[in-house]
Amino acid sequence: MHLTRPLPNHARLPSFAQSPWGGYAFARQGLEGIHCVAAPILDSHGTPLAAVTIMAPVSRLPESIFPALGEKCIAAAHAIEAALQS
Repeated sequence: MHLTRPLPNHARLPSFAQSPWGGYAFARQGLEGIHCVAAPILDSHGTPLAAVTIMAPVSRLPESIFPALGEKCIAAAHAIEAALQS
């Protein structure tokens, strides 16, 4: 598992803080029958502006792929952060 940069304390959600991977969060059936994985888009001060989220039915988004999708969300969030700063 690839460790990611830690988030500032004010950007942490409960599942961010509990995640050993850091940098992304997930919800197991946050909505009935739906799993989601997300990473925050932060400004240059580390303040959350938005998030990149992947949501799908449980049957199409098994927990076993949360880490891989978390990394994809983080990569997309970093790309957006870089574009916002340029």
